[in-house]
Amino acid sequence: MISDRRREAVSLGPGIRAHHILWPPSFGGAPLGARVCANALAALVFLTALVQTYLCFYWQDDGQVDDSRYEDLWFSALMMAVPILLMRRRLAHALGDRRGVWPGLVAAAAWISSVLVTSLVLMAVGLTGHETYCSAGSIPPEHPLSDSVLPTAVLGALAAGSAVSWTVWVVSRRRVRPASLYRVWLTTITVTVVVSLAPWLRAAETCRTGA
Repeated sequence: MISDRRREAVSLGPGIRAHHILWPPSFGGAPLGARVCANALAALVFLTALVQTYLCFYWQDDGQVDDSRYEDLWFSALMMAVPILLMRRRLAHALGDRRGVWPGLVAAAAWISSVLVTSLVLMAVGLTGHETYCSAGSIPPEHPLSDSVLPTAVLGALAAGSAVSWTVWVVSRRRVRPASLYRVWLTTITVTVVVSLAPWLRAAETCRTGA
């Protein structure tokens, strides 16, 4: 009896495993398609946060690139909004196990736009850098996200997301809904990576200070 009580005390609940709490996109009990969509949506939102943070804070104090920077900010934000909204709708369909022509069209549009738009935005950001922004004769500095800066920020954000998810799950006495836990986790990792990278990018050397 003592062993039964002990197992009950540490039990996560029926059908719940630790990775469902630490990694909410796993959505315990949900169809495989929903879990895939949840991870894809998280990747899209997280990537958008990284791109926006880089464009917003790295070139913030360099007057010669303000116009181009704002154009890139709006371009990436508007472009990434399309696959994010489509994938969000696809996730809702998958969680509700909706099938038919319309959910199928949404799924196709979500995945196709995710691949195309993500590739386009990353290519645009990659091609628009010091060679575009810096004036002739300036010395391009080392990329601010080189070495271990970006991996450290990403791992820190994921760790913070897992910690907050576990805390919310415990505080709610195991009653928080998987969708709500997913929103908390996604918000946490997004905010954390922005807060982690913003000061570093703001203080990094640009072509103006490196000239």
